[in-house]
Amino acid sequence: MFVILFSAILVVSTLAMFKAGKLTNNKMQLQNAADAAAFSMSTVEARDLNFASYMNRAIVANEVAIGQFVGLASWAYHFKSFADYLDTYDKIALSPATLGVSTPIVTAITGPWRGAGQTAVTALGKLANVATLVFHNINKIYGFAEFGYHTVSVLSAVGVLDDVMRENGPPGTKISDFGIISLIAHIATYGVLPNLPGEQFATGYMSGKRLDIGDADGQFGGQDSGYARLAALIRDSRDPFTSGEGSKVCILPDCSSFVSGRGWEMRPPGFPLHIEMHPSFGIDLVVASVTFGFDFELTFDLALKRKGGSELRFKLPNSGKVRAGQVANWSSADTTGLFVFLDVYFRAWAEACALGICEDASVGGGFKFGDSKASMFLTILGEDIEVIPEIPFPTAMPFGSGFAEVGKNTPNNLATKDMLLASLGGDIETDHYGEAANNMLAWLSPGPSPIPPIGIAGQPRFMRPC
Repeated sequence: MFVILFSAILVVSTLAMFKAGKLTNNKMQLQNAADAAAFSMSTVEARDLNFASYMNRAIVANEVAIGQFVGLASWAYHFKSFADYLDTYDKIALSPATLGVSTPIVTAITGPWRGAGQTAVTALGKLANVATLVFHNINKIYGFAEFGYHTVSVLSAVGVLDDVMRENGPPGTKISDFGIISLIAHIATYGVLPNLPGEQFATGYMSGKRLDIGDADGQFGGQDSGYARLAALIRDSRDPFTSGEGSKVCILPDCSSFVSGRGWEMRPPGFPLHIEMHPSFGIDLVVASVTFGFDFELTFDLALKRKGGSELRFKLPNSGKVRAGQVANWSSADTTGLFVFLDVYFRAWAEACALGICEDASVGGGFKFGDSKASMFLTILGEDIEVIPEIPFPTAMPFGSGFAEVGKNTPNNLATKDMLLASLGGDIETDHYGEAANNMLAWLSPGPSPIPPIGIAGQPRFMRPC
């Protein structure tokens, strides 16, 4: 009887231990299946994001190439304009001074130069248009490839999730109701599905999508916009030629630097010129002493400077709708001019000391002009008083200018007026376009053919740089 009772207890215990072991094993399999499913799905999504990053990097490279070709078109207009400026200077100065003797000489120089310049304008302008079209369509292909790969990845990730759970989990493994809700929320954010709640993990843009201008500022101009971040990355990826950076070059015998970018400077020997004088003398009395002095400082610089660069900017009309692919555009500007910088400061002062107490008195002033700005101030008793604050003021004599824009590589496009507005303190910062806007007279002079008449009617508005 004891054996029978003990056997029954042993069987029940064995069954309980088997059941508990099976439940534990199933739980371990279920956990492993969940981990494997999450890892496998994340791997598929990571590969998708890696592919998107490679495509985005290729798009950035192609966009920079577009900026380079637009820069070449701008350089062609700039090259051709040398002849136009020389003819203008001959008409207004050289010919009257030489009683017409200079005109045949200038014509002999500008004729072949203008012909070569027109050839460069035609060839590089067409090349820029073709290159822009080719790279733009290649980027479209990259964009469609990203969307296609992303769509396939979303479907593949869901399929991988189901396959991994069935192969690694115990019989009957399936996603719980809460898991289905979580999966839908994840697919809505990662999959970039429209009209679903939640913040999207990725953002996609189609170039043909039409947007109201009232909404475009927030979608494309905002700091958190994916489009704005991509455009900023493109702008930051510019090479020295596109951005306008370059090394300085001079004509002294011991100068060995060369131009490595788009901007350069040449100075005659001895410049910049800096002069300082600080004479003083004193008079000692019985109980006091008086010291008189004069301070004079002068800095004068004369340099031939080449400035230019390409910019990717958000450019929007004032109202209506615009296609997403037309929000940002490449434009490029170039100028060469003889820049003059003059900074003069003077001060007369006196110091009287009696019984260990000293009092100062001074009067002076100064003026400065350079970088298309001029200012003047007075110094009275140590206080600087602005007489003329920094105002736009031509401080360079232009010898060449050019502007080109994607799809609008013509010398009289409206965008050149934006350069004039920039030189006058408009929406465009003067340090953009390689500081080409600093050469104010290049965008103000009515003589050379590349410079259009001044007028801003119907002018598109520029937003901040990308």
